[in-house]
Amino acid sequence: MLVIDSEGQGLDLSQRAVEKLFNFEWYFHLQFSSVAIASKALSKSAVAMKRKELSRRERWLGARFEKEILAGVTPAIYLKWIDSTIGYGVFALRAIPSGTYVGEYTGIIRKRRRYKDRTNDYTFEYTIGDWMRNPYIIDAKAGGNHTRFINHDRVAPNLDTMSVFAGGVMHIIFMAKREIKIDEQLSYDYGDIFWKKRAKEVRGLY
Repeated sequence: MLVIDSEGQGLDLSQRAVEKLFNFEWYFHLQFSSVAIASKALSKSAVAMKRKELSRRERWLGARFEKEILAGVTPAIYLKWIDSTIGYGVFALRAIPSGTYVGEYTGIIRKRRRYKDRTNDYTFEYTIGDWMRNPYIIDAKAGGNHTRFINHDRVAPNLDTMSVFAGGVMHIIFMAKREIKIDEQLSYDYGDIFWKKRAKEVRGLY
């Protein structure tokens, strides 16, 4: 993977080198913190599917991108240093057509920790149908993939995030909202819930 550091130097790094540089483990697929949580996610997903709690979009996009999700596809992207406030971002190595699958938000599915998770910028809500008291999140702090580097843009994000059903469980995926040009930064709107958990001064930067 191409990584452009803070000095503007381009580095062609192996997966292991990327893991070492950013101090995380690369996950091509979702991981579960325990067998019990994996079983719960599978059973709840099956129930949601049976009860038709999943939208047509969740089912259709899951079927459409199931091959890419299960294969852990990484698009043609590179990582580039932006500044000391934002850190690194994800950029398109080649043009990405509108509607293209851009990746899955991978990490460890675990129970949320209400207070500790407020300072963790790498968590994503893990939704399953109409399960209102779902206690699980995806935590990509210690392990994930390129999607953990995608930055926030409230004004004009070029990616959509969505929950889809594939391989028996729910997944959070990214899809291009429009054509993304070569060397354009990938972005999505983190949403109000994310920022409400952060300090006002941090929220004001965006």
